[in-house]
Amino acid sequence: MPQNLRAIRRKIRTVQSIAKITRAMKMVAAAKLRRVQGLVENGRAYWDALHVMIGHVAAQSEEVSHPLLEHNDAESVALLLFGGSRGLCGSYNVMFHREVEELVGSFDEPVKLWTVGPKVQQFVSKLGHPVCNAVEMPDDAQRLDVALHLAHTMRTEFLEARVGAVYAVYTQFESAMRQRPIARRLLPVEPIESAQNGDAAHYIFEPPAPDLLGSLLPRAIDAAVYRMLLESAASEEGSRMVAMTAATDNADELIVNLSRELNRARQAHITTELLEVISGAEALASG
Repeated sequence: MPQNLRAIRRKIRTVQSIAKITRAMKMVAAAKLRRVQGLVENGRAYWDALHVMIGHVAAQSEEVSHPLLEHNDAESVALLLFGGSRGLCGSYNVMFHREVEELVGSFDEPVKLWTVGPKVQQFVSKLGHPVCNAVEMPDDAQRLDVALHLAHTMRTEFLEARVGAVYAVYTQFESAMRQRPIARRLLPVEPIESAQNGDAAHYIFEPPAPDLLGSLLPRAIDAAVYRMLLESAASEEGSRMVAMTAATDNADELIVNLSRELNRARQAHITTELLEVISGAEALASG
């Protein structure tokens, strides 16, 4: 067998093996995405209702005051970064790391970093920023516990005035084709919009509205961190599914092109052998 035919067949076998891997990874990412996307969509109703409830309670509070709403005198800033767990997910990690780099560079104060996922930990370490605590990206069973632990840690750091503000960077999930990295402030909590319209004024709260607001605000922080974990996980799996779909399609197209090249090379080889046979026969006849 000619060397070029052997090389083309070897390339086809290699690309076929790659296509099997990328197709399997696409199916796994699609299954994970369906599971996490359902949690995100179901959770949005709860998060929106919690936000509305806090607005109703704030409307009944004469003066909305709580330690989680007030600034302190700490000089450092805490960043909670929800990054990726693995690669092979297109531009997901690159876009997220760019957002992190811009946010870190925007602060004049010392920055304390908490990372979720090994990819962002490696990135900020290369930038020379120490990481206070690095957490692996949790699976479905551990996600809520990790979110509650991170939220409690951030509240403690803020309430004990070890940091003056807490910011979070995560990737907002819009669809499998579209994800957007976002930076938002967690603490102090953004000013609450009081619900003055509708039936808010007719609510009777027990315990009183200021006490109820004090119990709802920590829960809102817990819910926000859990939401960021869910949306980051859904964004990563969606981006990986799209990337593996494109890789599989490219591999299938490459196999088709290599098969055509193999057929042309084989036909050229057969033609060359036929010409050699015919030339030899004519030489014997003429001799």
